[in-house]
Amino acid sequence: MSIDMDCLIFAQDDLQTHMASTMENLNKLGKTNITVEAIEVRLHRLEKIWEKFEKRHDKLRATFWEDLKTNEYIKGDFAGLAEKTYLSQKTKLMKMISALPMQHAGGNSTGIELSSARQRTTLPRIQLPHFSGKYADWPPFRDLFRSVIGMDTSISDVEKLYYLKASLKGEAELLVRNLSTISENYQRAWNLLLEHYENKRLLVRSYFSTFTALPKMKSESASELKRILQCVVSTISALESIEQPISSCEDLFVHLVVELLDSRSRQDWEDFIGGTSKPATYTEVKEFLEKRLQTLEALHPQKPEVASTKSGDAGARPTRAHHAQKQEVKRGRCSLCKKDHFLMLCDSYREKSKL
Repeated sequence: MSIDMDCLIFAQDDLQTHMASTMENLNKLGKTNITVEAIEVRLHRLEKIWEKFEKRHDKLRATFWEDLKTNEYIKGDFAGLAEKTYLSQKTKLMKMISALPMQHAGGNSTGIELSSARQRTTLPRIQLPHFSGKYADWPPFRDLFRSVIGMDTSISDVEKLYYLKASLKGEAELLVRNLSTISENYQRAWNLLLEHYENKRLLVRSYFSTFTALPKMKSESASELKRILQCVVSTISALESIEQPISSCEDLFVHLVVELLDSRSRQDWEDFIGGTSKPATYTEVKEFLEKRLQTLEALHPQKPEVASTKSGDAGARPTRAHHAQKQEVKRGRCSLCKKDHFLMLCDSYREKSKL
């Protein structure tokens, strides 16, 4: 019902407000009371709020899409602005943690160490992905974290551990949760993750499970063929990244790929390979898929989407069978300028919230 959608949207606005006030509330403690532990508590709370926001956002889209797509929540990209708030607050907290060792170094630090710390450049603005424990996501997460954080000699081990913990969710986060945040535990935490997720057998099974679950083409269309091609290429790339190429089962893999095609594409495939008696290779099937995709895109260019208010619109997102009568959704009253819009969509608020 529309009233349920209103409640969820207002709840999202409350969560965003809580995220935006994270640093402000921390600073109220006073400079002498801002410790590593205090910052860590707020980081944990910020992560929990963001997780709740994402779940509600998914629920809104899945349940109320017909009403939601014309609402200011979607038109104003409320979720995107909330994500910017979350990342901004998290970045500020992480930078504050990084600065604490220098502030508390006292007279024991040498002049060289202090000079080095002052000259250290800040991290590039790269958003580290979250890793929740899904085996297929481990290799890309591992490689990116090593490149951006792990191999950066200007970052201390205690800072690396903070970044690592902040990047983990779910099962992966549970593995290292009980490790105290000290420099000696960074390598220990990293080794725990390696021992648990550096499992080629499970990785191979995960990649092939994703591939074999891929539905066949429903029609002769560029979008359907692109879906097949993207999954094929990503599966091969993933296997090669863990040094498990398909050379030993290439014939079977090619056969499975061809079976995913529509009847017309399979006919064109037979014409493509000609009268040769040799088994086709992955390189050949990939070349065919790319050429076939170019042909379909040229013959059937994608039409621009046109907004429609009809309930039977083919481009509409699936909704529940019991549609409530559409009602005008009330906007929230901005606490800053007192106009009828959510605080996140206020131009004055955006100016004040710029990084």
